[in-house]
This record gives sequence, C-alpha cells and structure tokens, in this order.
Amino acid sequence: MSLFGRRNKYDRKKLLQEAREAQHKGKHKKAITQLRRILTREPNNTEIHSLIAPSLAQSGLAFNAWESYVCTAKVLLRDDKKQAAINVFQDATRRMPLHYEAWTAKADLERSMGRKNDAIRTLGQALPHFRRRATRYPLISLLRRQLKIDPEDRNTILELASLLSKTGQMDEAKMRLAKLAEASNGRLLREVRRSQWNIDPSLTHSWLWLCACMASS
Repeated sequence: MSLFGRRNKYDRKKLLQEAREAQHKGKHKKAITQLRRILTREPNNTEIHSLIAPSLAQSGLAFNAWESYVCTAKVLLRDDKKQAAINVFQDATRRMPLHYEAWTAKADLERSMGRKNDAIRTLGQALPHFRRRATRYPLISLLRRQLKIDPEDRNTILELASLLSKTGQMDEAKMRLAKLAEASNGRLLREVRRSQWNIDPSLTHSWLWLCACMASS
C-alpha cells in the first residue's frame, strides 16, 4: 500500500527486469517474490515458470520448483520440443539431485524417444544421490527401472538383491539371485553365491559357494 492507501501499480516489465537482475546476483528470494507477483496474474505463463523454477530450487523449495519445471516441460512437449523438455528436467536434476521425480521424468522421456542408453545413463547418475539408509526405497525403485530397460545388467541385479534383503523383501531378492546364478559362471557365479549366502547363510548356500569357488580355481 502507498501512503494514501492505494495499491502499488502493477508493472510487469519492471518486475521481470528486477527478477532477472536478482537472479544474476544470486538473490533468489527477491527474484521469487517478483516473479510470484507476475504469476498471480498469469498462473499458466510458462516463461515465468521457467524463470522461477531455478530460484525456487536454489532456495530449497523443491516441491514448488518441481511444479514449475513440470509446467514448463508440459508445454514444450505439447509443442513437440522433446529435447528442450529433457533440458528442463536436466536442470532440475542438477539443482535438486535428491528429487526422485526429476531423474525418472528425464529417463522416461529419453526412453520414450528410443534413447535407451541415455535413459540408463540418467538413472545411473541418479544412484549415488540415493545410496543412504534414508533413501533406500527410492534407490530400489531406480534400480528396478534400470532392469526394465536392461534386464541382464548383473551388477544392478546384485545391488538390488542386497537392498531388497535389507528391507525385508527376501523372496524377490532370492528369486533374482537364483535366476542370475543360472546364467552365470566363473567370478560372477562366485559373487552371486556369496550374495545368496549373505542373505541366507545356510548350509546349502555355503555348499553352493564352495562349489563355485572350486569350479573356478
């Protein structure tokens, strides 16, 4: 309000200029304030969403940032600008590496475009960010997505089985290792047998691991 009780005049051009200058100086909170004033009048303006998303992410407002990233990507996809949409998701993963949906959205889009190797690479880049006890379930989901693209990735199967056992999903862990053992020999078979023993240190798995060691010695 002004001194005379009148609302400050809405100046879109000025707000946008001030927001850009604030971003350039790293003053993301100020940029957010100015851009949100524009969004109150233009809630579906993808240009403004694309501008505010990085500042929201840098300010720790991941949920709001993701909404703006998605809004921007949807319009790009509607206009068949798939690579530009991938770039939007790439920026989201860079600024919010712990945001699971950013990684999966990028990988799913790459996969839908027939870029299998890119999708696998994206999921692989996501994994290190989720290798903590608190993020085991998102990590399991990422590994499962990798295996949907490349079902024979043996290292992924081994890591997934280990995590499944740690989260009480023993049946699936045993099933995946049993199938991998059938298709393995040499050093890999030893690793599989050791993983089976780690999950279930029974006499049977002790014997199978010993046999694998003897066969490759």
